[in-house]
Amino acid sequence: MKFILIILFATVFSYLVTYSFQTVLQLHYEIPADEMFLEFWGDTYFFRILASLLGTVIGGFIIGSYLKQGSKTALIIYSIPIVAFWGFVLIFYYKGSIDDFSFFSMYHIVPLVLTLFSLPVAYYGNIVGNGFQDEFERSKRILNIKWYHWLWIFPFLLNQIVSVLVFLIILLWSSPIDENIITNLIFNFGNTIARFITIAILFGLMTGAGYLYSLLADDEIEIKLKWLQVLGLVILFDIVYMILIGFRLINM
Repeated sequence: MKFILIILFATVFSYLVTYSFQTVLQLHYEIPADEMFLEFWGDTYFFRILASLLGTVIGGFIIGSYLKQGSKTALIIYSIPIVAFWGFVLIFYYKGSIDDFSFFSMYHIVPLVLTLFSLPVAYYGNIVGNGFQDEFERSKRILNIKWYHWLWIFPFLLNQIVSVLVFLIILLWSSPIDENIITNLIFNFGNTIARFITIAILFGLMTGAGYLYSLLADDEIEIKLKWLQVLGLVILFDIVYMILIGFRLINM
């Protein structure tokens, strides 16, 4: 039973991580809803591949960190639907003759890369996860968090945390800035200050996410007002998500 449940858990976790990228990219690049599909997100080649592979490697890590026996079998079962999906997409668009085969065509390069690399990437995550088994060996827990907490983490927290962090990172990455910080302070003061504020918010939220994880993972340690702190952090991430992403997506 645990064997099946951890595969399902890894699949859901992987999907939520990938979906978090989808919502952020749609907002950041202002991609119309009719160009957002399960397989393609507008013309965001690189990020579509990155999001899928990141979700896949995390799923492989979860399986590797949890199962001491049957880890490779579980990994294959976990990976088959992913590889089969992208293989089908590749065949469909190739036979559909949307255009001649080209590595520069979104309809070919995205499914081709993900068909070829999803299994190796999942396997790599599985190997890394095997090395962390001693750190995640407490019973009735996944990633050191008791299993029943994931029932509310999935719908109310995971997507919100990942989406906000990805949004801020993409915002910093895509904002042009001169290498000379003095030049920026003099001639582009507003943009430079905005970047510092964004970095501070990103650092604060990452610290908050780490502290929230420690509260949930170290539940045997007595911490004053612990569950009030947990609730406060969950509400904080939900509010930040709605301000930065949620309301703007609704109005697109």
